[in-house]
Amino acid sequence: MEAMKRVAILMAAVALPAMLLISACGDDDDDTTNGGGDQASGAHVEATNASAKSPGNDVASVYVTLTNHADAPDYLISAEILGDKAGQVGMVQIHEVVTEGATSKMQEVEKVEIPAKGELQLKAGSYHIMLMNVDPPLAEGDELEVKLNFENADPVTVKATVGKPGQDMGATSHN
Repeated sequence: MEAMKRVAILMAAVALPAMLLISACGDDDDDTTNGGGDQASGAHVEATNASAKSPGNDVASVYVTLTNHADAPDYLISAEILGDKAGQVGMVQIHEVVTEGATSKMQEVEKVEIPAKGELQLKAGSYHIMLMNVDPPLAEGDELEVKLNFENADPVTVKATVGKPGQDMGATSHN
């Protein structure tokens, strides 16, 4: 009986340091990078060069460069305005510009692919984030806090400063 107690104490003495070592090697989920993501699956999208254009009425566009660091494609699936401008924007959609003959128009898309180990630029005349029912209109120099949501990666929040509208803003029609 005494021998069994000694074996149990010895096993506990060996097991406790091993358990402490294992817990000390655990994953620290505190991700402070611009993008975050599920590091186990490699999902990580970074957003840079954010800007916004507004023609001074009830619509505006947000442009940003998205870089996918993962080995698989990811998708931008939605965006939202945060902060003090959130109540000023009635609707946020992801749009693409489609050209049919001599006419270009904007249309909503469900999601936009960001290629594996690649980059996607949301820009004028292409994919962009469309802000609608903006009241009052955005002014040049206003800052927008935009949260970008992805299919796999964690959301990313960027700041976009409103600049002067580009010519293509007025040349495309909204669908």
